[in-house]
Amino acid sequence: MDVATNLGGAILSSTFSWLLSKLDSSGLSELLNSHKYVRKEVAKWRTLLPKIQVILEDAEQKQATNKLVKLFLGGLRELALDMEDILDELELDAKRKLIASPKASTSITQKLTPRWVKDREIASQIKSITTRLQHFGGEISTLDLINLAVNVEASSSKAVAERSLDSAMPEPRKVCGRESDKEKIFQMFDDEGNHEGYSVIPIVGMGGLGKTTLAGLVYYDDGKLKDYGFELKAWVCVSDVFDVAQITRVILQQVTRKKSDVDEITRVVLQQVTRKKSDVQDLFSLQEHLKKELSGKKFLLVLDDIWNEDYHSWDVLQRPFSDGAPGSKIIATTRNIFVAKTMRADDKVYNLDFLPEDECLSLFARHALDKENFDSHRELEGVGREIVERCRGLPLAVKVLGGLLRGKPNRQEWEDLLNRELCNLPEGQSGIYAVLKLSYNRLPPHLKRCFGFCAVFPKDYEFDKNELVLLWMAQGFLQQLSQEMKQMHDCGHQCFDILLSRSIFQPSIRDRSQFMMHDFISDLAQEVAGEICCSLDRLTLGDNKARHLSFAPREYDVLKRFEVLNEQKNLRTLLRLKWNNRHFSYPSLSNGVAVGILPKLKCLRVLSLCGVQKLPSSIGDLKHLRYINLSHSSIQSLPESVGSLLFLQTLILHDCEQLTRLPATIGNLIDLHYLDLTNTPSLTEIPLGVAKLRSLVLLTKFILGKADSGLRLKELKNLTGLQGQLSISNLHNLLDIEDAKDVKLHNMKLDDLSLEWASVCSDSQSKVKDFQVLECLKPGQRLERLTINCYCGEEFPSWIGDPSISQLKLLELRDCQNCTSLPSLGQLPQLKELIIKGSKAATLTGDSDKISSGNCFLSLEKLVLGDCCLLGKLPQELPSLKELLIVRCPQLTYSPVSLSSLQNLAIEECSEVVLRIMVDLSSLTDLKIFKISSLAFLPKKFLESMIALEVMCIDSCEELTCLWEEGANIANLAHLRQLSIRSCPLLTSVTAELKSLVQLSIWSCPNFKLFLSGQLPATLKNLIIERCENLESLPEGLMDDSNGDNMLQLEQLSLEDIATRNLFPSGLLPLDHMSSLSTLTYLEIDQVEGLESFPESGLGMPNLKYLGIYDCKNLRSLPNRMHNLTSLQSLSIVSCQRIESIPEGGLPTSLTYLDIGCENLKQPIKEWGLHRLTSLNSFNIGWICPLGDLLPTSLIVFGIFDLKNLKSLSRGLLQNLNSLQELLINDCPELQFLPKQGLPSSLGHLLIHNCPRLAQRLKEKQDDRRLIAHIPRVDID
Repeated sequence: MDVATNLGGAILSSTFSWLLSKLDSSGLSELLNSHKYVRKEVAKWRTLLPKIQVILEDAEQKQATNKLVKLFLGGLRELALDMEDILDELELDAKRKLIASPKASTSITQKLTPRWVKDREIASQIKSITTRLQHFGGEISTLDLINLAVNVEASSSKAVAERSLDSAMPEPRKVCGRESDKEKIFQMFDDEGNHEGYSVIPIVGMGGLGKTTLAGLVYYDDGKLKDYGFELKAWVCVSDVFDVAQITRVILQQVTRKKSDVDEITRVVLQQVTRKKSDVQDLFSLQEHLKKELSGKKFLLVLDDIWNEDYHSWDVLQRPFSDGAPGSKIIATTRNIFVAKTMRADDKVYNLDFLPEDECLSLFARHALDKENFDSHRELEGVGREIVERCRGLPLAVKVLGGLLRGKPNRQEWEDLLNRELCNLPEGQSGIYAVLKLSYNRLPPHLKRCFGFCAVFPKDYEFDKNELVLLWMAQGFLQQLSQEMKQMHDCGHQCFDILLSRSIFQPSIRDRSQFMMHDFISDLAQEVAGEICCSLDRLTLGDNKARHLSFAPREYDVLKRFEVLNEQKNLRTLLRLKWNNRHFSYPSLSNGVAVGILPKLKCLRVLSLCGVQKLPSSIGDLKHLRYINLSHSSIQSLPESVGSLLFLQTLILHDCEQLTRLPATIGNLIDLHYLDLTNTPSLTEIPLGVAKLRSLVLLTKFILGKADSGLRLKELKNLTGLQGQLSISNLHNLLDIEDAKDVKLHNMKLDDLSLEWASVCSDSQSKVKDFQVLECLKPGQRLERLTINCYCGEEFPSWIGDPSISQLKLLELRDCQNCTSLPSLGQLPQLKELIIKGSKAATLTGDSDKISSGNCFLSLEKLVLGDCCLLGKLPQELPSLKELLIVRCPQLTYSPVSLSSLQNLAIEECSEVVLRIMVDLSSLTDLKIFKISSLAFLPKKFLESMIALEVMCIDSCEELTCLWEEGANIANLAHLRQLSIRSCPLLTSVTAELKSLVQLSIWSCPNFKLFLSGQLPATLKNLIIERCENLESLPEGLMDDSNGDNMLQLEQLSLEDIATRNLFPSGLLPLDHMSSLSTLTYLEIDQVEGLESFPESGLGMPNLKYLGIYDCKNLRSLPNRMHNLTSLQSLSIVSCQRIESIPEGGLPTSLTYLDIGCENLKQPIKEWGLHRLTSLNSFNIGWICPLGDLLPTSLIVFGIFDLKNLKSLSRGLLQNLNSLQELLINDCPELQFLPKQGLPSSLGHLLIHNCPRLAQRLKEKQDDRRLIAHIPRVDID
């Protein structure tokens, strides 16, 4: 079916209704009627539009069998879009006049002749519209189209309008009928046992059967998972494209997301010791990181919706999984049994059966009647059972049909559905698709438009509710429901909730705050939208039917990708989708898109260019724009021409950290509804015009100006519709307390409020004023998050801590240094997170009786205390606390506090007494200690209850002489897997008797000499020893196989700046005696001056993937027979000045990353055999000149450094590198010229560092700048 035409019928009817209502709107109607010619043409429109509208339902039904009708609807669609554009032009003129004469009466035109009447082109377009309407009107009788229209739209619109504007999203429902399946999956866990590292359980079944639901039941049964000993879990929606790197990245993000953010504050996060370009950019590094996270831990991984049948891809993906603890499980959901065979799990398949009829009936009752059964609607049970029978056990079909009848407990309607529309449903997946089409057909027209637009999202895309509502508003889909911005926004949320209640949308299982569509529903949306909605990468030259276009960000979005947009003159949506890689900033976008292509897209309503570097002034010519999203961009300011975008409703600028200025013309944007300025730290002033924006619903930042300029607080009182998030800063600039009284924040629907003064002051007048101001700024009772920064008052108003603010979940008080006491925060019933920094309070709550009884902070899960110089004690019990960070709280005294639920603890720059006050740490898994004064060892009592501890990091404890007090029972540390010690100068030894240790890291401990108590545990995988100048010996078991069956099987070994003359006097690194290193995958040797050579036999490490050798000044040669290292992927040889040649036989052909920079390596590059490295994608080279022209064409990253005599890049050097994305040029002082023919069009990042002549030339020469103008990201230092 061609959706460009399927948008005919009901959707076109909705569009025509909107056009008619627009023609009759007060301001536009008067403008239209102000000229005789226009009035005459518009009168014809009013006559013809209803005549065409009433036959659209008949046309929609006939288009499948009549090609002429199909063409008729396609033409009508084009006409409707053109009419919308013309009316936009007219309304824009009305808005201009309203702004030019704000005091004008309703008759905004008065005697002025409209500009567009004088514009012959516009007049011609109006005449053309009339002619085309007349043509289509004449076609009605020719095509034998009749009036089948019913007033569905009017009734449905009324229904939406009558719904409460505060109607909430339906609560998640209990899953019906899959409990027994869940128990069988857990039984398979038992049957599989713990005999291998991990096993795969595929859940196989047709689409819509509930495979994802079943996997979710297992995934979210935390009680059962805890019983089975699972420590980590991750959920990945794989879908059609089996991208190994992306899947690995998502797994890594999820298994690390629960780690406390105290890592950043204490600065003791374990870091990968490598000089590779990025620690997570290539697949190898991603997998190495994932292996470390999974190592020795029992994990549950769900791979949802897999289609991949390529064994090699699966084999690569699964490599890190084997490092998990025995009994780890992977649940894979798929429709294809061959996927299970690919995963070598076809003998363990769980074939999901259809849902039993009784369970289907219960599920149907929940969705149709919001009841568990039919007890209260016995008259509907029979027909309900018949409807359910037609679903043939498919839960998705049951939910969709139930949602279709939701709120309609009328037997006649149910029978009509059964007898008219469900009588001939086909079997299987065709049947469920027919049910979905039926559900779509019964949507009111405005919801059909909303749903069809969702085809702009790719399959499995997770979208935000509010974001989608704003996009619907921008397209005009909600205007017929309400003309008022705020009400339109509320109606959009109600439309979303209706689609959610009908199971067209569903909450994401991975992130419950996001939503997605089932694959079948995505397919239906695409069918409904057809060519109108498209992905950029599916668009072809010559195809100009698309109206809504989306594209997923790439690491470097080069101009070539977007050239096809030059033909898309009628495009209405250009949407850059979310970037989900939290390890990297939002990818840059080629300037050519914004400067060269964007001005041509005159019909745009929606523009999302997250990550763009600058916005041209020509943006003001895109007069139809309603939505602009420039989040995560490096822009410093918006052009003043933005003020001419009079239709603009949404402006999103969050995370634009370099933004310093908004346009002074912003006050012209009278329709602006949503202004998101979250995390714009460089923005220090808000234009006065913001106070005129009476339609604003969201304004995240309000900055008070100084006495003689800028915004005043009282101007907030005019923005009565504000809701959601609001930050008010520079409150010290407030002069009149009456302004604070006028604001009445309690009348706004705020759930996140931040109040900020510039700095703490001590004069009494300011203290009194700040108290009065804060007292006046009391928010409403729905507040969930409150932040107060640099408040100068000596006490807090009573409303802070008042249990009446019952929804408060987060409270943050920063630098309120004049307050010597805090309110009764412990009685806030839902408070989950409390952050107090820079306080002089002695206790956390003013109610000492409640402290002593422990009856406070019952819901608190996270507590951060920093620079609380007088804080003397904590509550004696914090029963729900999971995270605790204490930084510089010197007065904490010995008063025991029970922390039975605590999982993450970080203590920084405190007295060692803090360690002694904590009892019952039986749930603690992560401990970080930084700069603890007088700490000689960890106390016995502190350690004795840490039976669950997994990670221990000790940093900069200068008096630490040993890890724990003599006599401490370290057998309790049976789960300790990661031990990191850094900058402890008095520490001389570490015990090796930690039986579960997986990673041991010792950094910058100059007096560290030896490992006590014999051999390292056989569980150890990663050993890092750096800057330990007096190390006398390596641990037993590393140098021989004396462990026998428990022989050490290291995977990572890193040695840096250690005294190898003491360890290996001969200068030979005795790897041939290290049989325990045969399992190594990662070896790094850095600044080991005593190292002169490797064993004659080479490296006996068949599994080695990464080898890095740095600053080994006496190393004379590289290992022999390197070409035999067939697993090696990454090789770095840097600053080894005695290396003169590459070993005979060349380099391993398996290399993907190569970094070579040795000043005396004189062997010509052509003799290195680079042409054989067909998998090489990243190559850095230094000291070697000339470079030659023999680079592998597979390169994606190419870097040159320390080429002191290089003056120009030769023409042939880069000409065949058609896949090159990054070019990095460092420390080439004589370099002046880039290739005259330019750089590859695929290039996304150019870095030029310490190349003064080239930098100067690019600054001064316009012709040279043209060579790099197409590159999205250019960094010149």
